[in-house]
Formats: sequence, structure tokens, C-alpha cells
Amino acid sequence: MKIILIKDYPRLGSKNDVVEVKRGYARNYLIPEGIAVMATKGNLRHAEEMKKYSHKHEERAIALAQENAEKVAGLTVTLQRNAKAESERIYGSVSSVDIAEALQAEGIDVHHSSVLIPERIKNLGVYDITVKLHKSIEATLKLWVVREEE
Repeated sequence: MKIILIKDYPRLGSKNDVVEVKRGYARNYLIPEGIAVMATKGNLRHAEEMKKYSHKHEERAIALAQENAEKVAGLTVTLQRNAKAESERIYGSVSSVDIAEALQAEGIDVHHSSVLIPERIKNLGVYDITVKLHKSIEATLKLWVVREEE
């Protein structure tokens, strides 16, 4: 039975792909779960239109991500934090949310889940932070965590 995937599904394919599966698998699982629809003429036509639309949308998203990658690559972000007087350890930590907010203040709109840091930053210093702007586009920025002046 031919079906059209509504969502990306790891074992079968990507959204709007037409795939052949067993009838019972389609009727009992894929279609009721909203993963796929039957491949009728109307649905096939609609899937082709959606592929064209998503291709154009993807091109725009890649262009925007590359533009933002150029901005991020040359960027240095400074965050001030309270630190213990005798050491470099800060009170609390710097998380991906803090970095995303600093980037948004610079005019670069990113979600905190796109900021890739191996673990929370708990010391003063300079860090290289990777920002994933698209599936295939990443940029690295310099993060300075400095002592907050009183």
C-alpha cells in the first residue's frame, strides 16, 4: 500500500515522501497515529505542492542562517557575574539561556537549545561557544565571563 508521510519517520523517510508499506502497518499504526495518509491523487498533488513550498522555505532558512553565522562568528559576548573574592568560581552558573539572551540583545534571534555548551560554565574566563543556526550551519563565538564590579 502506498502512503504519504505527514511527518519525518526514521524507518520510512521524510515528510511528504511516498513510500510502500504493508496494508496492516498503514491502517493500524501509521494512519491512526497521524504519521501518514493514504496516497490518493489529491493527496499526491498536495504532497508535491508542499515539497515545492518546503524547498523554498528551506532555502530562505539557510540564507538567514548563513547571514546570522557571519554575525556570530565575529562576535564577542561578555557576561558579568558575581564571583568569590578569593577564586575564579562564580555564584550560580552561565547557561545556554543566558547566552541566547545575550545574542538576542545583539539582534541575533536564537533559541537556547541552539547554543551548544558541554556543561554549565561555573568559572570566570574565556570560552568558545558553538551556536547551531541550522541543521548544517554552526558558528563559534567568544564568551567572556568577567567579575561583576561592585
